[in-house]
Amino acid sequence: MDRKLHFSGMPRSGSQWMHKILWGLKEKADLPVCVQHNHREYSAFKISYRAPLIGIYRDIRDVIVSAYYLNEKRKEHGKEAHPWINRLTEGLPIDEGIHAMCVDPDHQVPRRYRDWYLSFTGKPYVCLLRFEQVTQQPSAIFDALASLGFEVPRSTYNEVWGAFAYKRMRKAHPEHYRTGGQSTWRKVLKPETVNLIERECRAFFELADYPLSVEVQ
Repeated sequence: MDRKLHFSGMPRSGSQWMHKILWGLKEKADLPVCVQHNHREYSAFKISYRAPLIGIYRDIRDVIVSAYYLNEKRKEHGKEAHPWINRLTEGLPIDEGIHAMCVDPDHQVPRRYRDWYLSFTGKPYVCLLRFEQVTQQPSAIFDALASLGFEVPRSTYNEVWGAFAYKRMRKAHPEHYRTGGQSTWRKVLKPETVNLIERECRAFFELADYPLSVEVQ
């Protein structure tokens, strides 16, 4: 069994944040982790099927809203916008812009996010964490590492967690980190857009135990 820990994250699900925490543990506690920051599906990894992997995911409805807002924040802070998001959303209200992202045939959002999750779930030696859980439970990553057989000193973990606290990262990098809020999609998406996402990603919502909205048909 490959005893290096691998990492992947669903886009806009705290993957960059978690990447920094794992990197900190590699530096401080010699955690044997391949810390490349990526969003690849399990099948894309050039590793043994039995290689341990830790991943992070989020409610896809919030992921898509966050992707839209990230593009807007990058423009506000003088950063380069994501060309395909900007092309689809420029000049549109948020719901119409997100709807355009969802139906764009070239990128197939949200199907791409659904497939990321489905490629990992149920695989042996894979531990997937919910973004909502990690933000509320500081020990979530520590416990996940232990469940995969990777022990790090609790004091070192707490030190690294404190150094990369989410609020601190938001302050240091406002062009990338947002509020990390939950169910923000309820405030900005119309029922038709929610229905579209939930129909496309029903398998994800059921397996990940996110409740479908009452509007879904």
